[in-house]
Amino acid sequence: MNRHLLRGAAVGAPREKLRRGAFMVLAVVCLATAMGFVSLCVDVGYLSLAKQRMQNGVDAAALAAAMEISNAIQNAGPDVTNVTAYAEAQARLKARDVAALNGIYINPTRDVTFGQRSALDNNGNWQITWNKTPSNVVRVTARRDDPDASKPDGKLKLFFAGVLGDKTASLVTTAAAYVESRDIVCVLDFSGSMNDDSSFWDLSTRDKPTVENSMLDIYNTLDALKDFRGLAFDPDYLTQTDSSGVVNGDVVFKDTEVDVTASRSMTTVKLTFDNNTTQTWSNQGTSGTYKRSNGLRSIDRVDVTVKYEDWGTTASASKSSSGKSATVTFNGNSNIQVSTNTNMSDIKFVYHPSGTTTISASGKSKSATGTSGKYISQVQVRMSGTWVTVNNPNGSSPDVITENLEFVDSVQNVKDFFDLTDGTYPWNAGGSNSKNWDDFVNHCRTHSQVSNAGYKRMYGGKCLVNYLLEQRPAYHQTNDLWRTAHYPFHSLKQGAMMFAEFVEDLGFDDELGFVSYDTEHRVEKILDIDGFNFDMTQNPINNQFANFRELVRHKQANHYLNTTNIGGGLKEGKQLLDLSARPGSRPTILLITDGLPNVRDSSYSLPGNWNWNTLFDYDGNGTADYTTSNADARYALGMAKQAVDAGYTIHTLSVGSGADVELMKAIAWMGRGTSITVPGNTSITAMEAEILEAFNRIAAFVPPAKLVNPE
Repeated sequence: MNRHLLRGAAVGAPREKLRRGAFMVLAVVCLATAMGFVSLCVDVGYLSLAKQRMQNGVDAAALAAAMEISNAIQNAGPDVTNVTAYAEAQARLKARDVAALNGIYINPTRDVTFGQRSALDNNGNWQITWNKTPSNVVRVTARRDDPDASKPDGKLKLFFAGVLGDKTASLVTTAAAYVESRDIVCVLDFSGSMNDDSSFWDLSTRDKPTVENSMLDIYNTLDALKDFRGLAFDPDYLTQTDSSGVVNGDVVFKDTEVDVTASRSMTTVKLTFDNNTTQTWSNQGTSGTYKRSNGLRSIDRVDVTVKYEDWGTTASASKSSSGKSATVTFNGNSNIQVSTNTNMSDIKFVYHPSGTTTISASGKSKSATGTSGKYISQVQVRMSGTWVTVNNPNGSSPDVITENLEFVDSVQNVKDFFDLTDGTYPWNAGGSNSKNWDDFVNHCRTHSQVSNAGYKRMYGGKCLVNYLLEQRPAYHQTNDLWRTAHYPFHSLKQGAMMFAEFVEDLGFDDELGFVSYDTEHRVEKILDIDGFNFDMTQNPINNQFANFRELVRHKQANHYLNTTNIGGGLKEGKQLLDLSARPGSRPTILLITDGLPNVRDSSYSLPGNWNWNTLFDYDGNGTADYTTSNADARYALGMAKQAVDAGYTIHTLSVGSGADVELMKAIAWMGRGTSITVPGNTSITAMEAEILEAFNRIAAFVPPAKLVNPE
């Protein structure tokens, strides 16, 4: 039995060894396969992580480069001649730097491509055209495909790829980003106060030379177009002349005083004031300055009386006594000529009304002079003790002549003096708006601004400019004021035109619309003057930036009406975007004013769910930082809220000390925009520079860049 068992054991042992050998071979094969899968997983995971890292890097680089375009254009210096090329160069550098911060290498020349994203239709479809400028979309590509793995863009070295053969792998990732196109409606204040900084109204905030320099620019512009007759820029007073007989004189009317000059001594000077009271001075010589002694009043009339003695003409008379004779020639003054037939010893002058003087004389002929200013009624000549009396043939007393001179400060006399004849007023609008020089003269005589400036009853270019800006500012009244630099409106015009130029240079496919407001509000879309003729009614929001600039340039403050309906302007701007904004664009309103809202379209109440604490809690403490009870301001807020609820962004620009800055800040806060204030107490030059900078900032306030399919 034992032999049987041993025999059986000996027979089975080789088979078990064979089984163990087969398993080892299988294990080796499986291990090799597993190691291959592990190495493959490690390398694939590495490649996936590397690709994600590269993708993140190009995403960030593309977003930064897209935003850098607007930043570069905004900050391009005056030495930059090609703004588009400069912006693209800066964007390339920005893409490179941001990618590097993420550990990714890109070649800024090769790997950054620019294009233009534009609306394909009005259904919200957009297209990208690569290598087209100006650009608003940037494509950034990161590459790891250079065969030389030692280069920054060389192929990736793999961990275990050598097991399978190739030790490197190529990766390429691409991202594109764009800045959302905006449909921007500029809502500009056309109210009458937009010319205040160039009129005497602004003397409360600016020095007189600054205001008058602005007036001089306006005067020179208009004087080159129109005939201002005898009106020099510097105002002058009315001078009146009169004559009567041998007397003449003139009066300079200086409102509450007059300078009076006459060719003979004035017996009386009588002033008539604007309240019909009078005051008289006597024995005043040949000149003097006169004004009311008890409280100043404007002087309307001056009456001068001159009484003088007429001593007659040259005449001779003779007289004899006791064989002695004398002939006296009276010369109509204090001089006489005496001739006798016997030697003289004395000559006596007898004066009217009394008095005598005696002088010694000799010979038979004598020229003599009596007391100056005394009429010689007779001359007595003494010859050898005999007196011969010769009476003046002009009479024993002089004739007394009274001459009256009249001088009147009237509208007609002013017009005559300054050659402002009827029918020569430069801007005759016709109909009920027809004006002549009378209005201007009365403006100089009665307007408080002229008086406060020190020019009451003075007439000249300064006063004419003030008259046009304050009383005839509308286009239908003075249709050349748009050509002039009247402030702050001119600064806003310059800023708006520069804004359009900036948006055009930016190349983000932004489009512009134009709304003006005053008492009313309207979309500006037609220009048919000064050689221009276009109508943008069919497409009032567009990229015709040159037309936008001309529309702005050909407008003037108070172009239509004079009050300030901010709410109406916002309402019109929203309606324009509602009807004309492109699907997929960012609708934006730019609201500009220099004043307070003082009118609205109709009665208005805020919605029942209006919550001041929610809408205007600037600091997050749960309490409103702005409220108002002003009905016109509330109307503006209500119209702004409607625009905000429609998804529109609102930026605001306040100009001057008269603007409701807090209201404008509140509107911009609610509209998720920016609010800029340009103070009114600076020089006009400084104000204009700040306004231009404000427009520049708002134009560059683009929406954040977004990623887009790079294909």
